[in-house]
Amino acid sequence: DPNEFKAILERKDFRDIDDYVEKLSTSELAAVSTFEELFQLLCPSGKDEVASVRACFKWVAGNIAVPSGSVWVTGIPILKAGLRGLEAKLMEAIEGCWVEKAAGFLCALVEAGGIQAQRIVGYGKWDGFDPGSVCQTPNHSWVALRIQGMWWLLDCVLAVRDQPHSFHVRSMAAV
Repeated sequence: DPNEFKAILERKDFRDIDDYVEKLSTSELAAVSTFEELFQLLCPSGKDEVASVRACFKWVAGNIAVPSGSVWVTGIPILKAGLRGLEAKLMEAIEGCWVEKAAGFLCALVEAGGIQAQRIVGYGKWDGFDPGSVCQTPNHSWVALRIQGMWWLLDCVLAVRDQPHSFHVRSMAAV
């Protein structure tokens, strides 16, 4: 339905969700030991899929530690220093370098809430890539989500690195 598609794209009423997620305490997070528990903490019952994805995205974008070097290295922390205990509990099954783990974290979190998601690894071109230049290896990772029956691309890695807390989402229909 084109009207439903437009409504999702134009939705802006996230302030209450953002405020709630930002105010979560370390003691509440310390009690979490699974992605399911983290999803329930971030998305109390009654939230719709878009609101749930926003809450998960907002938390991930606000709590991922951005590496000072390459995002394509392994063995570096994903979450900020105060959340390393939570990271140790949750990241065991998520493999890859930093950029893959960051997208994988969001993917696992929304899947814990029953939202279909898939991590996508591929090629991104940013400022500094000359027209016609070619990437030799994949250099980026996204999350594809099925929200209200439609597939969307969500870029939590770009949001964390360049514009923290922006909601980078694009419909797969527009790609």
